[in-house]
Amino acid sequence: MRGYFERGGVDMPLEIFISCDTAGVAKPALAAYRPAVVQFKEGDAKWFAPAHMWDVTTAVKVGFRGAYCTVYEKEPCAEIFDAELEVVADSLPDMADRIIAASR
Repeated sequence: MRGYFERGGVDMPLEIFISCDTAGVAKPALAAYRPAVVQFKEGDAKWFAPAHMWDVTTAVKVGFRGAYCTVYEKEPCAEIFDAELEVVADSLPDMADRIIAASR
């Protein structure tokens, strides 16, 4: 993810990124998400907003708040996945606005 920001000219310090890849377990296994969610402090807003519905619904099951944008996959297929998301939007700016509003 950090590469997207860098290529877009947005400075995002490495220390603010948390990866699910550190557990040595591949997503969408629940164990891949747990090391990331436990790095947050009590009371932190733990949002997970990936490009794939399977990814966000699994993250929600370990304690993340879920946000999803339909711009990439177009059809969320929500009926396939067993998790409720707080935010579903049709554009990235709308998703960001909804995350901010839900975090207040």
